[in-house]
Amino acid sequence: MPTPANGMGYLVDLPSQPFDDTRVDALKRWTWWSLFSTSEINAETIRMAEIPPGYMTRGPQAGQIVQRPDWDRVAGHYLHSPEVDDRDFELLVQLWSTGRMIRRLAEDPAGNDLWELPSDERI
Repeated sequence: MPTPANGMGYLVDLPSQPFDDTRVDALKRWTWWSLFSTSEINAETIRMAEIPPGYMTRGPQAGQIVQRPDWDRVAGHYLHSPEVDDRDFELLVQLWSTGRMIRRLAEDPAGNDLWELPSDERI
């Protein structure tokens, strides 16, 4: 879900169906968490006020839908998995690299956060 109006990069909404215990859904779960955890909404807690209405609002069932993975197993189950399509994996790494590049290029010499809005005095 792109967010061009508020500069947050992208948002990843909840999947339409809960993940099950199959190997295919385990890979989907890893992909979802990889995208969600590196989306800019997670960069700063103050950005939560900027999210669009209805984003990730499925109440208590949200945790059941995405089931937090065991991050100690990310390499063995996901990053090294031959079941993850090479092109999809390359696109994910490219997304991470682009995010890193944007942060590096947008570094503010004054030390302000990438997404910090300037005050009226600085405009």
